[in-house]
Amino acid sequence: MMKKILLLLILVGSTFNSFAVQLKVNVQNYYNSLAGMYSQHVYITSMENSVAIKGVTINKGNCRIGTSPREYRVTLKYGQRVRVTPIIGCSVLEVKVATNKGTKTYSFK
Repeated sequence: MMKKILLLLILVGSTFNSFAVQLKVNVQNYYNSLAGMYSQHVYITSMENSVAIKGVTINKGNCRIGTSPREYRVTLKYGQRVRVTPIIGCSVLEVKVATNKGTKTYSFK
């Protein structure tokens, strides 16, 4: 009986690992000549095929996103990326990305 429970736990654990979203998220500074100051872009790169971005939250929802959702709610193939731009004056410390394969939070503290 114990072997069956252990086997079940191993199978369930490996199933959850296979559904973990594989993304690379980075933040880049750029000079916004219209505003006359530096700002940031968030780049989300897919590390596997068919990752549908369903939502992006920056700094626990305390940083509004200037990019229209229709521009970043896309399905990415391996190596493709999408850019999300927060409003000017926001310092990106955390990005939470919801996809068809799960949700993951990335920290930049």
